[in-house]
Amino acid sequence: MAVDSALTDHQAAVSNLLGTTPRSMLWTVLHDIRLLLLRISHGEALNVECGGGSLASNCELLFYQLLSAEMYDKDAQVDQPEQSQHAQGLSAGFLAACTIVAPEEANETSDGSGAKSLDGSGSLKALTRGIADAAPMASLSSILFHNANSCSTTNSEAQVCDNKQRSKRQWVVGKEHFLRGLIICAGRRHALGLDTSGCQAGSNSRSGVSRGRMHAPSFVSWQTPASSSDDEADKRDDNRNMKPTVDDFQNALRPMVTLFAIFDKLSQEFSLSMEDVQVAEGAETMVRVIEECYRSKNIHELLNKAKLVMDHDVIIELLQKGMMVAAS
Repeated sequence: MAVDSALTDHQAAVSNLLGTTPRSMLWTVLHDIRLLLLRISHGEALNVECGGGSLASNCELLFYQLLSAEMYDKDAQVDQPEQSQHAQGLSAGFLAACTIVAPEEANETSDGSGAKSLDGSGSLKALTRGIADAAPMASLSSILFHNANSCSTTNSEAQVCDNKQRSKRQWVVGKEHFLRGLIICAGRRHALGLDTSGCQAGSNSRSGVSRGRMHAPSFVSWQTPASSSDDEADKRDDNRNMKPTVDDFQNALRPMVTLFAIFDKLSQEFSLSMEDVQVAEGAETMVRVIEECYRSKNIHELLNKAKLVMDHDVIIELLQKGMMVAAS
């Protein structure tokens, strides 16, 4: 009752701040989480607007926001069942869309030119664009609603059951699809000229016009690969004339690769039965993972830290697919 009362007060505060009552507090808190995760994945300082708040405290906030989202979902199941069904079914719809689009990656047009069928299909373009836009929220939905164990066992069997169910969680089963969606999202954002999270107040997220951009202290800025000699520059130019590499798009890939690493660890740490001590421990683990990503010296090191084993050519293909569908 105390938690429910506190959430009611929070809802009233949000309504007063916005000047209107949100249509759905479930979606309000989900978007709050998504925007915070985007800011973290871009390495942006989290205290620009609020004047305080460490990465550790914001990671704790993530867990508490997820727990409050689950409570809002219970309310929505009674008052707004369509909102609850939408939130709970988002990740399944996302995975289904990924399955529909994936076979097209290997298909060629009838003229044998090697151009993807996606180029000539407006419906597939729209679906791929939807995958790009939905990837962060679908990942979040999977972890919130489909990350729990379904076993009903005694305490002595709980650990065995937990290990058995861990491999059946939706995030684990569909991890590669979520990763593909996030990379497509990176390509779409890159083509649209978005180089920040877009969540900072009073800033324009378009390339070249970002104002007052600040990063977390541990965020290592990456530069475009530079040569130490003319010979090395010539070699790189020759390679680039052949095909693009992940180095060419390292700054575009960095936020979504970091976000994938965050989601992957969050799926391991989060549960609906977390107590305060577990939240604190989970937040510490999240901070370590995020700061390791921040300290990566280049895209290759980041890919290793995020435990991505996807072929680099596939990464580039997915990135380019996101660029192709950038236009609305």
